Amino acid sequence: MGPIDEFIAAGEYIVSQGNPRVLLCPRGTMPNLDGYRNHPDESVTPLLKGKTWAPVVVDPSHAVGRAKYVPSMCLAAIAYGADGLIIESHIDPSRGIGDDPVQSVKPEVLAQIITDARAVWDLRTRYTQS
Repeated sequence: MGPIDEFIAAGEYIVSQGNPRVLLCPRGTMPNLDGYRNHPDESVTPLLKGKTWAPVVVDPSHAVGRAKYVPSMCLAAIAYGADGLIIESHIDPSRGIGDDPVQSVKPEVLAQIITDARAVWDLRTRYTQS
């Protein structure tokens, strides 16, 4: 059993114990690159969607770990088939705690991501309905 199958099995186990409200949230793979938390791997999104019933909600903030890369990662996640996104946002990331100073986007960036993600969603829907 590979890591993807273990990931799916964990969700199936939760459902088997009575909680049907499960979604899968990939956060990237562990890289061998200094200065990066995770390496985003959006190819896992269609794989998960093809192998399971659960919605796939991607966490670009933690996958890339840098606010400047979050918008592109969001659009890629939607293009690859993500059902939703988890995006860290803070009105003043430099004053945030934890990961906020490096990976949170400002509210105006979040608003633009939402607009752009809807456009990508519409394009994806056009191509996947045929």
